[in-house]
Amino acid sequence: TRPAVLFEPGEERPKWLSLEVLDAPAPEGDDGLVRYRARGRTSRGAFRMTERSRFVRRGGRWFYVDGEFEED
Repeated sequence: TRPAVLFEPGEERPKWLSLEVLDAPAPEGDDGLVRYRARGRTSRGAFRMTERSRFVRRGGRWFYVDGEFEED
């Protein structure tokens, strides 16, 4: 479920520094959840983001469905 355009023309891309999985309970059938925190940096400084993401298994492969950002 990737958007057609990830970055607008001229938009600065972050340098990703780390990804920490905070929670990944056992899947329920073909549905799974992962909560993670990512850290990155741009010319405006460091940042972090936390997201709870939903995944679905199709044909034995996991696919991202959507997610909700959490306040850090």
